[in-house]
Formats: sequence, structure tokens, C-alpha cells
Amino acid sequence: MKNLLNEEMNVEQWNEKEICEDWDFPMPTHCLKEKKYNDRVYATLMTISNGGENKGFNNQMQNRYVYENSFDINELAEGLEMSKRTLQTNIKKLESLDCNILEIKNTPNGIVYILNYGEKVGQTIRKYVTINHKILKFLCNTSKKNLIKVYCLLKYMTSETEFKQLTNAWICEQIGLNSKSKNNLDVITDIMVNLENNKLIETKRQTVTSWDDVKKQKITKTQKQYRLCSFEEWNENYNRKA
Repeated sequence: MKNLLNEEMNVEQWNEKEICEDWDFPMPTHCLKEKKYNDRVYATLMTISNGGENKGFNNQMQNRYVYENSFDINELAEGLEMSKRTLQTNIKKLESLDCNILEIKNTPNGIVYILNYGEKVGQTIRKYVTINHKILKFLCNTSKKNLIKVYCLLKYMTSETEFKQLTNAWICEQIGLNSKSKNNLDVITDIMVNLENNKLIETKRQTVTSWDDVKKQKITKTQKQYRLCSFEEWNENYNRKA
């Protein structure tokens, strides 16, 4: 995947502006609970996609696309650390989802993957977030399963200026995991630590005291609150580690 993910895409159709450092890719949030939604595979396809030509309200692109003959599937699979067959299976699973985030069609120019990143309501696209192209490529190269799902959820729920309390159990439920499983809760803990270590989020711990009616005593809990880090914060940390 080295060449594909380091390649600068032609995004003039996407934002109708000159290519700059802060252009973003869209990623869906209405499919996060789908177990067949492989976030890394979809994100990787997004990073090699082009802007669609369907425009709705406010000149908004309604999808993106990538031709199957425009990339080397073996190289893509190698970058994702999976076999070609596993990658093809995951692409088929994406196409089978009811949320319709991926369509596969025949065209005179070959097979095309259409990435319907949001939910269409009239002429408006909703239920998606945008992620800086460098950050999304970084996540494709370095993350494990569900990390991109969690980051998209945080992009939707939090901001760069305010901290918001989110529990591991709640995050589990939003990405289709059983929140009563200790293994799943530990997975979320590892993901949040990864995001924090890579300066994609900032974590604040707050001690809260409340009254327990059953035990008839005060109890103290530590709650975690999260804030998104800006591209500049992430980029500074990334360059320092490079």
C-alpha cells in the first residue's frame, strides 16, 4: 500500500479548490454498529477515491468512486496485512450492507466502487464526518479493527474545544460490540490509549462523588472526558516521532 497511501489524490472535484494541506475525506457514521463494516478496508478505499459527479444541495458531492483497475489489489491487501481473498471478501461484505455505503457497478471503463459515505435525505447528505487526508491515511496504515470506527464516533460526538464524557460501555454499543464483555471494554481502552498516544484525542479525568441509595454511602468514581486534537496538534506529534 506504500505507493497508494502516500500518493496525493486529485481532489479538485471534491472541494473545487486548489489542493492544500487541510483537505478532508468523508467517512460514514450511520453504519458504525454494522459488524460486517470493516472500517480499515472502507477507509483505505476512500483514500484512493475520486470525487463523485452527483451534486445536491449547496454543491455537495453525494458520493466518491474508485475504479478497480486503478489500483493493485495485491498491494492494497499487503498494506492492510491481509490476503487478497480476505480483502475481496471484506469488500463484498461492505457491498452487502443495508446501509448502502458501497455499490459495485459495471461501466464502459471497468468495474467501479461507488462510496456512498453518507445518508441521503432529499438533496442533502448527512450522518458522516470528515477526516484530514493525512490522518486518515495514517490510521489506515497503523490502526487495528474498530479504531477508525471509534475515531469517527468521536469526530461526531466531540469537538476540539470542549471535553465530553463517554464511557467505554457506551462506545462499545455505538460500534456494535457487547458492552457487557470485559474483552470488548478492554479493546476500547486500548483504542483510546492508542488515539491519545498519537495525539488524536486528549483525555481528562474527573473525580465525581455521588450518593449510593443502596449502600447508603458516598461513592467516588473517576470519569473520563475526551476532546479531539486538531490537525496541527497531531501533525506536530507525528513529525516529532518521524
